[in-house]
Amino acid sequence: MHDLHLQLALENNKKYLQNHDKAKALIDDKIGKSYLARDDNYKLIIINQPTNLGKFVRINLKKAYPHYIIGEIV
Repeated sequence: MHDLHLQLALENNKKYLQNHDKAKALIDDKIGKSYLARDDNYKLIIINQPTNLGKFVRINLKKAYPHYIIGEIV
């Protein structure tokens, strides 16, 4: 059952990535050197670039994982 969940979540994020290559997101948390952002659809986006918390940024979406998407600040 857990494997099915991961498979479906990854498929959903890949579909989202096909339809959205860019996003405007709010940087709302930091874990280690990574920043966490949420877009208008509340998708979790991980950014591995320095930025400021509470800032809205434009992001190129790069790679989908089951529970998040990797992005880069434009």
